[in-house]
Amino acid sequence: MNNPPKILLVDDDEIQLQVIAHAIQSIAEYTVLTTTSPIVALQMAEKHEPDVILSDFYMPEEDGFSFCRKVKAHPRLRSAFFILLTSAATIEQRIRGFDIGADDYITKPFHAEELLARIRAAMRIKSLNDQLQQDKVKLSELYQELEADFMGVITLLTQLIGHRVPNASIRGERAAAMARWIGERLEMKEADIKLLEIAGRLHEIGKVNLPDEIIRKPLHQLTEGERSVISHFPLMGQAILEGIPRLNSVGTFLRHQMENFDGSGYPDRLAKDQIPLSSRILRSINFIESETAARNPGVETLIAAMNRSKATVLDPHIVQLMAEYLEVIENPTWREGKIQVSVYELKPGMIIAHDLTTGSGTKLLSNKAQISNSTLERILAHHQYDPILNNIYVYDA
Repeated sequence: MNNPPKILLVDDDEIQLQVIAHAIQSIAEYTVLTTTSPIVALQMAEKHEPDVILSDFYMPEEDGFSFCRKVKAHPRLRSAFFILLTSAATIEQRIRGFDIGADDYITKPFHAEELLARIRAAMRIKSLNDQLQQDKVKLSELYQELEADFMGVITLLTQLIGHRVPNASIRGERAAAMARWIGERLEMKEADIKLLEIAGRLHEIGKVNLPDEIIRKPLHQLTEGERSVISHFPLMGQAILEGIPRLNSVGTFLRHQMENFDGSGYPDRLAKDQIPLSSRILRSINFIESETAARNPGVETLIAAMNRSKATVLDPHIVQLMAEYLEVIENPTWREGKIQVSVYELKPGMIIAHDLTTGSGTKLLSNKAQISNSTLERILAHHQYDPILNNIYVYDA
């Protein structure tokens, strides 16, 4: 059986307090708690957690505003419906009370029927708010369960790729890390970065349907015909993910992951901004994987290969960021003896630790060049209309 709703009455006038309590108890089945002290009232509220609090405004120990503020700041009491009783409240006072957290006012003198009607309304509102809060908790729990199920699907797909495609799990982890870092540098929204990260992890899923004799053969040993077969993996990847609504956009990224920046790629010959940004990032990852499949070139050799494919196969902006990732993020020792600065922290005399290049690919300074007053002015002026995307590193003096 449900416990009767609780009402806490606070009024320094003992007679007025008993009159209100009697009026409530004579008409409705409520548990009524009373006190003349707002200090004691807070202690009672903490113990009993009332549904509705009726508090006089003018009290010697503490006024109704102060008491209301404490109640609404309390994590277990803030949901209580708070009604202020006052004999005279200006519009300004009422507005202030509502701003503090009061839910309603009752002006003295009042009729018992009006008081009860207000309390019943307060109880209905409190009940609805409580139900809403419970529904929010349930929705949160359901969302967490769905999220866990979704991540379980991602894990399952990742394991499937790893079992079917040699070394795909390792490449997927690296691709996800690269994708997230570049997405953050491009200031993509977190939700988009998460999808991009998933795309990186699953970017080879279209290869699971390939014949064993192709899937297990090193890329550099594939015949022209076998390369033609394997080139369809982006479309296969999209087809596999079509049945998972939350991965539809990821499927689109996978479809276009082998499009070339100049429009010569596969499958739709999209070019430049026609290619989804996430797909352009995946294209650079696929390029790196292809370059490192048959050999292990040094970072400088790999970056040089990317630069040769800039604006034809790869997005020039992403090439710059990927070069920094390979040179700096994957090689922490590179930063020894160097410090990272913003373009506005550059000063004459500083020595650049790597090529200083703008977003369009214009090289402003070469590695180990020393900044002069004139070059600094040129860098700052150029940055206004053609920003430097990469982090800037200088040698630590």
